[in-house]
Amino acid sequence: MQNRLFKPRESSINQKNRLLILFLSIAASIMTLNGLGFTVGSSLFLTHAGPENLPFSYILMGVLSIPIYGWFSQVVDRFNRAQLFRYMLLFTMVFSLLLRFLLNAGVGAEVGGLSLYYVMFIGFYFQWEMHTDILFPSLVSDYFNTLDYKRYASFLAMAMAAGGLIGGGMTSLLAKYFSTEDILLAVPVVCAIAIAQLAYLDNSFQQFNFFLGGGNKYKDTQGGFLAELKTFPNLVKRYPIIIYLATSAFLVIILATISEFQFFSIYSTSFPDEQKLTAFMGQMRIINNLVQFLVLYFFTQPLVQRLGVGPMNLAYPLTTVLSFLGLAINFRLPAAIASHVNKEPLEFSINKPIYTLNYNAVPYRFVGRIRALNEGLFSGMGLSFAGGLLWICQSLLNPFQITVLGLTLSGLFLGVRYQLGKSYLQSLLTLLRSESIKLDDLGDGLTQLPAKYLSEVRELLSSPHFDRRILGLELASRLDNPSQVLEQVDELISQGDAIARRAIVKFLSVRHPDISRYLGSLLTCDNFPLQLIALEALIASQQSLTNSEIRRILRNTPLKTIATISEANHSPQSENQLRQVLREKSQIQALVCLAATVQNLERGGNQNPEIQAVCERVWGSKLDSLTQITVIRAIRSTKNRALIPLLIQIIKDASDGVKRDGLEVLSELALPEDTYLADLAVQQLNSRNSLVQAAAFNLLGVLHSPQAIDQVVTGLKHRNLAVRLQAAEALARYGEASLPLAQDLLQSPRLEVVEAAISAIAKVGTTHAEDILYEYFKSDYRLVGRTIQWQQSNQNLRGNPNLTGQPLEIAIKDYHHRLTHRVLYVLSCLDHSGTFSYVRQILHKTDVRAKAAAVEALASGRHRRFVLPIIPLLEQLDTEEPKPVKSPGISDQGVRLTPLHWLEILKSGDRWIMIGALLMANPEFIVQNLPDIQQQDTFSDSLVQDVLGYVTSAPQPPEAAIDFFINRVLFLKTVLLFSRLFLDELLLIHRSLTREEFPSGTQICHPGQILNKMYIVYQGSLLLISEKPDSSLATAQVMPTQCIGEMALLQDEPLLMTVVAETDTILLTLGRNKFEQLIEVCPRLLTCLSGSSQMI
Repeated sequence: MQNRLFKPRESSINQKNRLLILFLSIAASIMTLNGLGFTVGSSLFLTHAGPENLPFSYILMGVLSIPIYGWFSQVVDRFNRAQLFRYMLLFTMVFSLLLRFLLNAGVGAEVGGLSLYYVMFIGFYFQWEMHTDILFPSLVSDYFNTLDYKRYASFLAMAMAAGGLIGGGMTSLLAKYFSTEDILLAVPVVCAIAIAQLAYLDNSFQQFNFFLGGGNKYKDTQGGFLAELKTFPNLVKRYPIIIYLATSAFLVIILATISEFQFFSIYSTSFPDEQKLTAFMGQMRIINNLVQFLVLYFFTQPLVQRLGVGPMNLAYPLTTVLSFLGLAINFRLPAAIASHVNKEPLEFSINKPIYTLNYNAVPYRFVGRIRALNEGLFSGMGLSFAGGLLWICQSLLNPFQITVLGLTLSGLFLGVRYQLGKSYLQSLLTLLRSESIKLDDLGDGLTQLPAKYLSEVRELLSSPHFDRRILGLELASRLDNPSQVLEQVDELISQGDAIARRAIVKFLSVRHPDISRYLGSLLTCDNFPLQLIALEALIASQQSLTNSEIRRILRNTPLKTIATISEANHSPQSENQLRQVLREKSQIQALVCLAATVQNLERGGNQNPEIQAVCERVWGSKLDSLTQITVIRAIRSTKNRALIPLLIQIIKDASDGVKRDGLEVLSELALPEDTYLADLAVQQLNSRNSLVQAAAFNLLGVLHSPQAIDQVVTGLKHRNLAVRLQAAEALARYGEASLPLAQDLLQSPRLEVVEAAISAIAKVGTTHAEDILYEYFKSDYRLVGRTIQWQQSNQNLRGNPNLTGQPLEIAIKDYHHRLTHRVLYVLSCLDHSGTFSYVRQILHKTDVRAKAAAVEALASGRHRRFVLPIIPLLEQLDTEEPKPVKSPGISDQGVRLTPLHWLEILKSGDRWIMIGALLMANPEFIVQNLPDIQQQDTFSDSLVQDVLGYVTSAPQPPEAAIDFFINRVLFLKTVLLFSRLFLDELLLIHRSLTREEFPSGTQICHPGQILNKMYIVYQGSLLLISEKPDSSLATAQVMPTQCIGEMALLQDEPLLMTVVAETDTILLTLGRNKFEQLIEVCPRLLTCLSGSSQMI
C-alpha cells in the first residue's frame, strides 16, 4: 500500500522516507518561525507597551478568536491546505517586513504608536495557534494515512520540539548582535524556507485523499459552528461531564492569562534592556521545550497508568495553585520562572493529555463537536473575560492582590476538576443506558453506586425491555442500600426466566439486614419457586439457617397443593403440574440439606441427628437431573472446597449435562494439589459427549498432573473444535514442560491440529514459547518475499487451458492467505489485553484509513516481529480486487520466470505451491530436474506424488482428467461460497462430496421438498422453474460454480421451485451429516454460509 499511494519516482531514497524527511523539516521550520516570531513580538510588546497593557491585548485576543475560529474552521476544509499554508506564510512574511518598516520609520514612538505593538503581539499569537493547532495537523492527514501518521507521530513531535529549540536559540543568539526590531528580518527568511518546502511538497507528492479517488475533499460545509452551538445544551442534560469540560477550558485560559500577566510583569522589571529581555525569553523557550518532554514521558504517562484519569485530573490544578502560591510568597524572578513553566510546558505535558482523556465519557459521535466549542468558543470567552478582569484589577489591586485572585481562581479550578472526575460516573451511566458500553467493560471502576442514582436504577427495573431490567438488577446490587429497590425486584421475581432468575439471586445475595428479612419471609411462604430463590440466595451469601428452620422446611410437604391437583381430572396437564411440584420439592430439600451440610462443616461436624439422617437419605437417593444442577449451581456460589466430595458423589453416574456442569464447578474449586481428581477427569475423557470431554480437559488444566499430560496432548488432535481449544488451554497450564510436546504437533498435516498446538504454545506466555512460534514461521518469512516476486511475473502464470484457473497464481495467493491467517491466529493467542479481536475486525473492513491504523497498531505492538514480514499481505487483506503486492526490485512490467525460477518454485517447500508449479511447468523440464526436486521433504507428500504422476504420465482424456482431485479442488476455489477457504480446507470438502449425474430433462427436486443436502453444478446447467408462471423470475438458469440448497445444511425449509437438468449435468452434493462432520475440522466453513440468508 505504501508504495502505491504516491507516483513512483526514480530516487535512491524510498519515496515514503523522502516524504517523512520533508515533513520533519517543515515541522522544524514552522516551530522555528513560531518561536522566533512570538518571542520577538512578546519582547517588543513588554518593552514598549509594558505589562500594564497586557489585559487589553487579552481582551482583543478573546474577542477576535471567536470570529477568526469560526471563519478559519470553515476555510481550512474547503481549500488545498498546502496552498493555504503558503498563503498564510506569505502573509506572515509581508506582515513582519511591514512591522520592521513601520518600526524603523518611528511609527511605534508616535502618539498612538502602541497600536502597532498590539497588532504585532496579537498577530504572532494567532499565527502560532493556526500553524500548530490547525494547519500543520491537517496537512499531515492529507499526505499520510492513519497507519503512517501513527508510525511517524513521535518523529514529527521531536521535529517540532527541535524547531522550538532552534527558534529560542536563534532569538538568544541574534539578540547579542542585533536589536530586537532587526530580528524581525529573520522571520521572512524562515518563512521563505517553509514556503519553498511546502511548494516542493505540493508539486512532488500526491495527496492521500485525492489519490484514493474520493474527488475534491474540500467541500463547502453549512453552518458548522452554529450547528455545534445549538447541540450543546441538549448534550449537557444527558452528559453533565460536558459542562465541567467547558468550565475547565474557560478557567484554564483565565488562569494562564493571569499567570502570564504576572510573570511578564516581573520579566519587564528584571530585564529593562530590550535585548537582554529578548535573549532571556529565547532561553526560556529552550527550557520550556525540554521540560515538556521530560514531564510527559517520565511523569504523566506512568502516573496515568498507575492512578487513572480521576486522580490525575487534580495534578495540573495543584501545580497551578503552587505556582500562584510561589508568586504570593515571593514576587520575584524565580517565582516568575516557575509560573512560566507551569503555564507552558506543564500545561502541554500534564493538563492537555489528562483533559483529553476525559472525553472518553462523551459519546464518540459528539467528541469533535464538543472539543470545537470548548477550544473555540469557551476559550475565547475566557481570554476576553481574563483581559477585562485584569484591565480592571491592575488599577484597583496591587500585584500581590492580583496573585491572591489567581490563587482563589486556581482553588475554584481545583474544585471544578474534582467535579469533572466525579461527573465521569454519571456520564458512564448514561452511556450504559444508551447501550454505548457494557457494564462488564467498566471492571472495578463501578463497585459502589451512590444513593442519588436510586431513581435511575428504579427506572431501569421498571423498563419493559428485558436487557434494561437485567442491567437494573446489576446496578441495584451496587447501591449503598440495595433494599430500597426490593419492591421492584419483588415484581420481577414472578416474571423472569432463567437469566432473570440468576440476576435476581445475585442481587438477593448481597448481605443487608433488610434483604435478609425479605429472604426469611420468602422461606415461610407456600410458593416453592420463591423458596428456591431464597435458599439459593442465602447459600450464596453464606447466611445460616437455624435448626428449627431446617426441620420446618424438611418436614413441610406440599399436601394441599398435591390434593388440589389430585381432585382435578387426571389429565396430562394435572399430571405435569404434579411432577413439577414434586421436582420443586426435591430441589428445596436438596438445597436445605446443602445449607445444613455447609453449617455442619463450619461447626466441626456437630449436627442435629434428625437433620443429619434426613440429609444422608437425600444424598443417598437418586436425584433428578434438574435437582442435581440446582445443587451444583448452589455449590458454585459458596466457593467452598469442602463440598468437593459431595460434588463428586453427584457427578457419579449422572447425565452428560450434569457431568459437564459438575466438572466446570470442580475446575473452579480445585487446586493443583488435588491430584486425586485427575483420575476422575481422565475417566470423563472417554465420554461420548464432546462438552463433557472439554470440561474434563479444563479440570486437568487446573490440576496439571504430570501423569495426565499425554492425555492432554492427545486432546489437541480431537475432531471437535471445543475439545481442541480446551485441551490447548489445559496443556498451556503445564508451562514450559508442555512446549516440546506441542512443538511436535506444529508439523501435523492437519491444519486444525496445528492451530491447537499454536494456541497451546502461545498461551504458555513465556519468551521461550514466543521464540518457538517465531522459529516456526521463519521459513515462511523467508519464502513470502520470494512468492511476492513470483506473483509479479503474471505473464508467466497463464495456466494450462485444460485446468481450472491459474494453478500457480491460486496456490501463491492461498499461501499468502494461510500465512496471514496463522500469524493473526498467533497474535490472537498471545493477546492478553483483549484488544486484538477489535483490531482484527478492522482489518477486514473496506475503510483504508481504519485498516491502515489497525496494521500500524499490530506493527507497533509487543509482538511486531511476527507482523513486520507480512505487512504487505495485511495491507491488501480482503480487498475486492487484490493486486500483486509490489516487491522491491520488481519493475511494473513484470519479470519472466527463468528455468532457475521454476526450479526454485518447485523446491519452495510448500506443497500447494509445488503442485501449482508441477501443473504449469513443462513436463520435460520436470523430468530433467526430478532428482533435484526429489531431495525436498515436501516431495514425499502423497498429494505432490499424485500430481507428479499425473503430469508426467500420458495425457488423459478430458472425461478422466476432470475428476482428478486437483481439478476438483481448483474448481471449488471458483465457487463463490467457498472462495475464502484455503486449499487444504477445500481438499477436505472435496473428499466429502458425492458425484451425481443427471440426464437432460431430469427433475431433480420439486416444490415443497425438504432438502438435506447442497447441490453444486460441476458441469452442465440447471433450470429453476417457479410455481408462479406469471412471475418475472419464472425460470432461472444455474451454471457451473453456482449452487442451490446451501441453507439446507443448517435448517429445514421447503424448496420453492422445481429444479430440472437443462443439459446432461454433473452435480457435486454435500449432505448435512457430512457437513456437520466437516465443521469440526473446518470451522471456517460456517462463516462461508453466514452470507447465505435464504434457500432458492
